[in-house]
Amino acid sequence: MATITLANIQSYAQIPTNIEGRLIDFQISLARTFDVEPIVTKTLMDAVDVAVASTGTKPELEAFYNNFIVPYWCLSSYYRFIATHGTNITQFGITQTRDPRGTFDQSNDQSRANVLTQTEADRKVFKQYLADRLKEVNFTFDSITFGESTTIDRKTNYINSIRKKESRPFGNPYNRNLNR
Repeated sequence: MATITLANIQSYAQIPTNIEGRLIDFQISLARTFDVEPIVTKTLMDAVDVAVASTGTKPELEAFYNNFIVPYWCLSSYYRFIATHGTNITQFGITQTRDPRGTFDQSNDQSRANVLTQTEADRKVFKQYLADRLKEVNFTFDSITFGESTTIDRKTNYINSIRKKESRPFGNPYNRNLNR
């Protein structure tokens, strides 16, 4: 099965190498199931699994995986990880980890929100690249056409051009007439 590692995520996001596998592997698995597969379809991901396992047999599929799926998957995993990292669910409730030596403090909610906002923006760009590539090749890789996903609205663009502001005529009831 094709997967990503902490080293892959480090190519797209700031994450230390000493993160335990039990903390990040779960997020990698969830990102594949809930973020990647709904876009590319389970059938296409199964074909990617085979192509990655047998290197060189499906060059277009391997290139699509490395250039489009991996970046989006990495940022999706990182986003899921950052959203919950440092928070523990125990029999006592939702708790935060404290440094036993007192050498650092947990970041505040605003700092975490800033990281999540930036990661989400980057993730949307890679999601758009992924969707654009699928549309460009019409879900066809190495002469095999895969079924298009029906779980994502392909008409939605995440990067919209700036539209000219429309003005309403003065007679419109939604405008305030200050000169009454």
